[in-house]
Amino acid sequence: MNFVTAETLRTFIHQLDGAFGRPGQIYLIGETSQVWEGWRRWTDQVQIWVDVEQADRSALESALTAVAAQLGLTVVDESPGDIIPLPTGFARRSRPIAAGTTSLDVCHFDPYSVSIRFLARGDEPDYHLAVSYLEHGWIETDTMERLLDEVLPSFSYRTRQQDAAELRRRYKGLWQMWNASKQSSTDRSSIRSPWSGRSPGRTRAPRTRLPSPSPSGGRLTGPGPTSRTGS
Repeated sequence: MNFVTAETLRTFIHQLDGAFGRPGQIYLIGETSQVWEGWRRWTDQVQIWVDVEQADRSALESALTAVAAQLGLTVVDESPGDIIPLPTGFARRSRPIAAGTTSLDVCHFDPYSVSIRFLARGDEPDYHLAVSYLEHGWIETDTMERLLDEVLPSFSYRTRQQDAAELRRRYKGLWQMWNASKQSSTDRSSIRSPWSGRSPGRTRAPRTRLPSPSPSGGRLTGPGPTSRTGS
């Protein structure tokens, strides 16, 4: 399987739009949104939810499978609503994308719903995903608190395989990580360089070449071209 860059993501969306050729909405989710926006260089799978008429679902799945195989991509077509109860107003909080498609409208899924969905899973990359939304102003603390309070009563291990108390603990951990990230940025910006104020020709800082991040060093997961996950 190939890694997903901004270029391959755009190619995937346009080829899917052409292969499917029917109305619908494609929502980008999580790291896929971040790649589109340029916040990260690549991810290992296309994570989306495509909302189409039930009668068109079979045609969509055929198109997804064909395009994913042609481009060598792992594709996960899953709504956050398959995993968590979606908070009120999630549809209007989606963020439209001018993708130049013909049949499929393209949006980022509501970042609040996405953040709650990934906190419910609780892996370390899931926290970083939510912190990235905070850093870019896609979610705000007051709104997140209100929406979490709204959906938590719907969580139970029996009905959703989720523990509301555990999700609340993860939520508190998110804010601790966010506050630590802000403090770290403040500390770095306040450090005075040992070379500041010196004449350029007298003393020069040592130069260190760092390797450029490359997808070849990343991890690749996914069972095949098209998959559905519920974890």
